[in-house]
Amino acid sequence: MYRADLIGWLPLESLCRQKTDQEWELLIIEEKFRAFGLKNIMKYKKRLTDAGCININYNQVDKWVPLSQKYYIMAQEMKGDIFVLHASDDYSHPDRLQMTADNILDMYQQTRGYFYEISTERMIVLDWLMRPFKHPCCLNMAYKADFFKRIKNERHDTGNDGWIYKSANEDGGMRIFFDKSDVWERGLHTQGQNNISMGRMDYFLNPRGVFRGTKTKIQSVLPDVIVKRLHGIKDEETIMVRAGKYED
Repeated sequence: MYRADLIGWLPLESLCRQKTDQEWELLIIEEKFRAFGLKNIMKYKKRLTDAGCININYNQVDKWVPLSQKYYIMAQEMKGDIFVLHASDDYSHPDRLQMTADNILDMYQQTRGYFYEISTERMIVLDWLMRPFKHPCCLNMAYKADFFKRIKNERHDTGNDGWIYKSANEDGGMRIFFDKSDVWERGLHTQGQNNISMGRMDYFLNPRGVFRGTKTKIQSVLPDVIVKRLHGIKDEETIMVRAGKYED
C-alpha cells in the first residue's frame, strides 16, 4: 500500500466479497505517510476470515520503499503456493482468487479490464485482445511461488509488471494462462488516488492502442455502496488538501 489513506478500503471490500474454497493470507507492506493503517485493516478481519483469509501479515515502514523492492520482500515472506498481486486502489471481481487457483499455469493474468478515473468519473477498457502482448500493463497478475521467488532485490521506479515477468522467467519456459472470460466486467482499476501511472490520464481523454472507450457506467460494475463511497472520495480529497493535510 502507498498513499492509501482514502482508497485502501477499496481492495479490502473486494477481498471480503471473494467466493472461494481456498485459504489465503493477506500480505501488506505500507509506508507511514498517508497510511491506511493496521487499525483500519483489522476492522475487516471478520469479513476477510469469512472469505477464506487465515492470516493478516502487515508490515509498516518509515520510509518509502520502491514497489519492486516491496515485491522482493513479499516474495521472501509468502508462505503459499501462489502469489496474487493486488493493487491498493483496485477492486477485484468476486471470483478472482478461485479462478486464479483453478487456472494458473506458472502465471495468470486477465486480458481485459475497466479503468476508472475518480476525479472525472471517466471509464475506459484496457483490451489486450485488440493488440495482444504489445503493452507492458498486466492485469490481475498471479505467479506460482517457485517463479515469483526468483525476482531480485532491485530498484525499478517504472515498468514493474514487465520487470517481474522478466525476472520470474529469466530461464524461460514460464507458462501463462491468459483469462479471456468475461469475469473482468465485475471489477475495475482506479486512477487518481494511489496510482503509479500518471501518464495513463491521457488515455482517458483519448483512448487508443490497447485502450478503448466504453459506454458502461460504474453503477453496472460495482455494488451501489462501493460506487457511493468512490464518488465521495473527490470531495474528501479536496477538503484534506485545503486543510493542509497533504503538504509534504
